Amino acid sequence: MTYLKSPIVDLTPRIQTAVTPNGIELKKAIVPPGSHTIRLTIKDVEGRETNSQITIQVNP
Repeated sequence: MTYLKSPIVDLTPRIQTAVTPNGIELKKAIVPPGSHTIRLTIKDVEGRETNSQITIQVNP
């Protein structure tokens, strides 16, 4: 999970304990107001990889 800002921030260490079979479940997250673009990269045990990009809009 990568926050696409300058500089790019790898969020993976911050969310590793929140990853479940049902997705990412964060009990509490602090996100500043604004538009935030996140790239999600998933790789399986055979090395196949896929990416998706989401943008989150946080209103003040």
